[in-house]
Order: sequence, then C-alpha cells, then structure tokens
Amino acid sequence: MSAPASFLIDVVELLDTPRRRTPLEAPWELTQAYAQFLIAIGFARVGRPEPGRALVAEAEAVLVPMCKRERFAGSQSLEVHGYLVDVLRERFADALAHRPRAARLSRRLLGAHDALDRVTRYKVDRLGELTSTVSPYGQVGSIDASGSWMRETGELLKLEPSAVDRLRELEPAARADRIVAALAEAKPGEELSLFAAFAELTVEAAAPLLPALVARALDRPASVRATAYYVATRYGQPELAISLLRSVLSEVQAAPDVVEVLRPLLRAQRLLHATADVLPLLERLWTELPADQLPARIIVAAGLTTMRDDLRLSELFDQQLDDMSRDVLPTRLVRARILAAVATYADPVHARELLRRLAQRQWPETYDSFGTNSHFCISVLQLVEALVLAYVDLTLANLDVHDPEQQPLLTSGFTL
Repeated sequence: MSAPASFLIDVVELLDTPRRRTPLEAPWELTQAYAQFLIAIGFARVGRPEPGRALVAEAEAVLVPMCKRERFAGSQSLEVHGYLVDVLRERFADALAHRPRAARLSRRLLGAHDALDRVTRYKVDRLGELTSTVSPYGQVGSIDASGSWMRETGELLKLEPSAVDRLRELEPAARADRIVAALAEAKPGEELSLFAAFAELTVEAAAPLLPALVARALDRPASVRATAYYVATRYGQPELAISLLRSVLSEVQAAPDVVEVLRPLLRAQRLLHATADVLPLLERLWTELPADQLPARIIVAAGLTTMRDDLRLSELFDQQLDDMSRDVLPTRLVRARILAAVATYADPVHARELLRRLAQRQWPETYDSFGTNSHFCISVLQLVEALVLAYVDLTLANLDVHDPEQQPLLTSGFTL
C-alpha cells in the first residue's frame, strides 16, 4: 500500500490539539464524533478499513445514544443527528465498496432529506454546502467567499440529478458504452464530467472502450485532451493517448483554462513516475504565467517539487498562509481547501509537510461562526474534511496503476 495511506493519522492527532472555542459552541464530543466519521471514510477510501472501522465505532458510541435520548425527549435534534449518522454510515459503506465519491446518496436517504422540516434541513444543508461528504450529491456548493480563488462547481445542493448522476446508476459495462456515446454529442463544459465518470469504472469495464474514448478527445479543448490522457494512464495504457499528450504540451500555455489542463496532466505524470516530458513545460510556465494566476502557479510549483528538490512551492505556500491570516474565517476555510488541494500535486513527503503546516496555522483559530452550534462546529468539520480529502487524493496520486490490489481504489475518483 502507498505510504500516504498512513498520513491520515495526522488528522486524527489534530483533534487532540487545542484550538479557540466560542461560549455557545456545541459540545466537543459531538463535533469530534462527526470528524472521526469523516476521517474513517478517508481511511476506507485509501484501502485501510480497520482504522476506519475503529473510528466509526468511537463516533457511534457518542452519536447513537444521543439520537436515542433525543427521540425519547421528542427533540428536533434527533432528525439532525439521526439523518447525518445514516448519511455517514452510507458514505463509509460506499468507500469500503470503492463506489465513486461523487455519487448521489441512496433514494432512501434522498427521500429522508426531502422530508426534513425547514429548520432541520437548514442545519443539514448548511453542512452539506460546505462538506461534500454530507452533500446529497457528493459535491460542495459554489461558494464565492474567496472571489477568483474558488472554481465554480454547480448550484448549491442541486435538487435534480444530472445526466452524469443518472449514468452512475447503470451497470459498469452499460455505463462505459453510454459515456462514450454521450461524448459524441456533449456540449462544451460537459466533457470533463463525462471523463470523470468514465475514470470511476473498473479496468474490466473501461479497457475495451479506451481507444474509442481517446478518439473522442482528439478535436476537443486542451483540458479535455489532458483529461483523456490521464484516463488512459489511470488504466495503465498511456501509449493510447501519447498524441494527446504531445498536442497538450504544445498548447497549454495558450489554454484559457490552464489549471484544468495542468491538474490531469500532472496526475498522469505522477502515476507514471515520469518527468522528462513535463519538466520543461513547468519551467516555462513558471516564468511566463502572470502573478495573478495564483492557483496555476502553485500547481506548477508543486509539479516542480515532485520532479526535483525545489523551494518555490514552500515559499509560495507560506506566502498564502500569511495572506490568509488576514481573512475572515469563512474565507480562510475556503482558501484552506484550495491550498490543501494544490499540496497534493507535490511528492508525498513535501505534500505531508505542507498539509501539516496548513493544519497548524488554521486549526487554533477554527471556531463556530455559522449558527450551528447546537449540533456540531461546522468550521471544524469543514477543515477536517479538506485535510482528509487532500490525504486521500495524495494517496490516489501515488498508487501503482499496475497493481490489481491498488487499482480499485482509483474508482472513487480524485476530489480536490
């Protein structure tokens, strides 16, 4: 198993670290229990179910009696805790079964969500807007608190399933056929979601259709071609898409969505443990990218750190941490999620150090500021999930795609 799979212990230990609390904050044992659930799901995603099961047992020991006690008292809180425990149990089972992270909740839980009363649903949805694990549709909402830092991800807690959501409900072989067919008629902006859904398939379902998938990407934007190259690499067949790689390398500087090109390109190169093709590009981008294209510059710096000992990422990361200290808490948490994401493009040793630095700077000043203090501290859960997802992505980025025991882990898909 890849070494980063053990790094989640850093988040477990973080829960015992002192931090600022407000007088009205929810009892710590409740917030800690929800955080343990989030970490447990992370352990399951990286192929370490036993630490995950132990954390689930600890969390349930706190939350299940609370549900029973509140049911007896007729408290509205029962619906909040009871619903969230059911959601997290299902997400943990999904992780153990290597189901896609972006999948919707089961129809039973979607129905339970719709049946919540207005006040209860507000508390549940507020958490779901900020933590993708709890969201009924497996994604956070579109948050504008950080301005240009935050890339749009869709409407807040969309009510209707998308076409990709419906594809995920099909059997793998049928899903693969439908995805390839859908790419032929996909509108601009739809292709990346379809490729992401394809990358969630098993090797057996995906391999026969990889050539057709790559062919569909030949005349698409650079971000789509880079994603197709990642998908071919993810299934251990990068040679199928070598022409895509060459075309992307020649065009990435002019691409309007340079971040969307770099992300799959560097994921693929990391899985291949290759540097020769991409290193000159990264050096050129570092010199030519404007200073205001910050996410792209950080990803470039992370890629350079992966390929050789380079201090640019550490310096840029620390600059952002210093800058974030002047933001209000909600903005800091959104930016923390983005910094956690870009850290995962570095090699495991550097990435772990960056994530530890991020946690050490943010944790002491993470307190409740969302009016959900009766059930959990939402700010803590937002930060914990960002760190968990980062360590999961870091593990997936360093798997051996030719190892049959590790391949199934990639079906969950990258998150950040």
